[in-house]
Amino acid sequence: MSRIFRCHNNLSANWEGPLVKKQPLHLRQGMLDMACGPHCALMALMLIGEIDRDDLDELESNRAPLKPALTKMWKRSTNLYFTGSTSKQLQSLFAPFSGAIKSRLLRKDGRNGRAIDCLEQGGLCILGFHNDAFSHWVLAVGFSTHGKSATPEKFLLLDSDAPTLPLIPWNATLTTSPDRKGNYRYEATDVSEIVTIDSALALEGAVSA
Repeated sequence: MSRIFRCHNNLSANWEGPLVKKQPLHLRQGMLDMACGPHCALMALMLIGEIDRDDLDELESNRAPLKPALTKMWKRSTNLYFTGSTSKQLQSLFAPFSGAIKSRLLRKDGRNGRAIDCLEQGGLCILGFHNDAFSHWVLAVGFSTHGKSATPEKFLLLDSDAPTLPLIPWNATLTTSPDRKGNYRYEATDVSEIVTIDSALALEGAVSA
């Protein structure tokens, strides 16, 4: 049976990795920062269409004029850059865009199913997980199945701590169903870890793409 991949409608890829509106999408965090949450938020904003790569270039160089909502969001995120983000702190980054983006933290009961529903409806989902070695945020941009009617098996992720892959619009995966111990398998380039999912932040545009 063939494997089916379903991704956000605005997502594509070239030889250098994921694209949105023909612009590079992936943001790579540094070795010393803990900015995976803000990086996920910025990639989500680009995919939903609230900002573009040029906005981030202006942000980096402090060139004016910046979009007011992005300026407010960036000021909030700088406080989290080296400390990491809680789920509520991460959700607060989207407050300046509340007129255009609906954000909601998903309850633990049935969380993965609701995350898949969000993705099916054209939304995105920021997932948080951990194990004894690390904790991390990733942006779910789709899912994979075996066959059209099969249950989704893996979340397709944009991971700011992993390199991009040529011609593939994601660079990591996370299983959607737990093993016997309630854990999940996270995989990226040269990485395979057993993790526990902590949080899921669903994001939907005012009109889903």
